[in-house]
Amino acid sequence: MNIWEDKIMKSLNGLRSKKVILANSIQLVGISILVYIQEDHAQFLRNFTIEKTKTAVQGLAGNKGALCCRFDFRDTAICCICAHHTAGQNKTIERIKDIKDIYEQTRFPNSIKNAKIESHDYIFWFGDLNFRVDYPYQEVTARVRYGDYDTLLDYDQLNQSQNSNNDQKALPDFIEGKVKFPPTYKYDIGSERYDTSELMRAPAWCDRILYKVKSGLAIEELEYNRAELFLSDHRPIKALFELDITVVDQEKRLKLEKYLHKVSQTLDKSVILNLHQQYRISHDLLGAEIILKPESAPQIVPSVTVNQPHFTKIQECLLNYNATLAALRDKLQTITKDQSVYNTTLNLIWKVVRAIMVFLADFSAQDKAVELALLLFDSMENLRKVSQSSGEKDYIDSISIVDQIHAAIHSSVQFIK
Repeated sequence: MNIWEDKIMKSLNGLRSKKVILANSIQLVGISILVYIQEDHAQFLRNFTIEKTKTAVQGLAGNKGALCCRFDFRDTAICCICAHHTAGQNKTIERIKDIKDIYEQTRFPNSIKNAKIESHDYIFWFGDLNFRVDYPYQEVTARVRYGDYDTLLDYDQLNQSQNSNNDQKALPDFIEGKVKFPPTYKYDIGSERYDTSELMRAPAWCDRILYKVKSGLAIEELEYNRAELFLSDHRPIKALFELDITVVDQEKRLKLEKYLHKVSQTLDKSVILNLHQQYRISHDLLGAEIILKPESAPQIVPSVTVNQPHFTKIQECLLNYNATLAALRDKLQTITKDQSVYNTTLNLIWKVVRAIMVFLADFSAQDKAVELALLLFDSMENLRKVSQSSGEKDYIDSISIVDQIHAAIHSSVQFIK
């Protein structure tokens, strides 16, 4: 292992102007993960955690399973799974089960915010996934010689599984770059010949790299190829990605946290009583569901039906807050001349937004909650400014601000658990 660590680092540094260092490494029998980072960026790599998950024969087979590592770079959560799935031409179902087992069993106990694989911003799943091509040996080798990879990929078990409409999908929602290289398995070791043994295993793309990215972030795959090393019966593969990285303004975050703490100490029941009297809102703004039933506003269909099983209680509460804002926004739009009603409604909107910020303070460990709170913080200041004027432009601006708040909550709620 140390030999590989040194050789890879030497190779990387030979290609780069800025030095890289080994941040961490781990091995599980025949699979390993080595994480290198540019030396002057090492300070931004935090919360590195590694878990081992064995799969074959109820976890007793040492060479099948996965290494799962997660870390934060700046304010972006990244998870990498290096996997070795069940071998065999006719073992597709077992390979899919391996994937599901790894997904369900892997936990990162030291990361409260990203304890599960799917909670990360970027997920990379790679290794000897062992999916085969359901095509005769002679046909495969002939098409490989002519570079007809597209036809063979139609018979690739991983592609067929991902394109299926049943519940036996392998890595649903994961993306793989365009495969433009020959099958990576199975070679006679030390040669360029595919398997010439009695078994004559059909060449296949057993070695793959797939990725998944959260909505709102961007990723670009700059390279997806294989390398010509002859040390095993596989050819290694490689990929190069460019990612969006989230950076939170820590000074502004600290300012927000102090503000939320101050507000949480001073917010009293008068806010709730005022809202209850004006709009007959049931339950408590600071703790549970909010169902808006205005007498004068048009019928509002809430953005979520309370207690739907696929929403968490936190998400239900945020969505109901949003339904409240939508109704207040509709009422704001119907006001044309009555300045006092306009000011009262705007004041109620301001208080609802403030209540949402207090609610989000309990989830400050989640970056999306902090991002949303920062946006609401700015929106409250903008609402305060327009409330001090009475021009037509200010009236239009107030509606636009509420629309922005509503859209921000709607797009953020799926990421706040």
